[in-house]
Amino acid sequence: MSPEELARTWVAAFNNGDFDKGRDLGHDDGYFGITAPSAGTSKDAGDQDGRMWKAAFPDARGEITSIITSGHTAAMELVWTGTQTGDLPNLPATGKRVNVSAAVFVTERDGKIARLMHYFDFGGILMQLGAMPSNE
Repeated sequence: MSPEELARTWVAAFNNGDFDKGRDLGHDDGYFGITAPSAGTSKDAGDQDGRMWKAAFPDARGEITSIITSGHTAAMELVWTGTQTGDLPNLPATGKRVNVSAAVFVTERDGKIARLMHYFDFGGILMQLGAMPSNE
């Protein structure tokens, strides 16, 4: 798959809760990072992290708002939305809906994800859930 196809398929797999498909996209020695306290660095840790977020936000969906590719890397902007009906570490379910912007960089090697970095506004999520004071 091309970098763009990998990026789009990764988002679709998460949206559909198809974690086996998501795992199949990655190299066994790939790096899967996320800007959150649960940050994973391996294929297994990335899989566990995705499952934790989907359990906390079962209706979570990512919408790609833009995507560009250069060489073996795709960069995309997304908006994640979802309702926290499940627990996160140290944060019981709130029933509140979140809307958060993110950037994800996917680097391809041999048609699979060799590196994925997911940056999102974790503080914004905590504010929307009422777990951190807002700036308002």
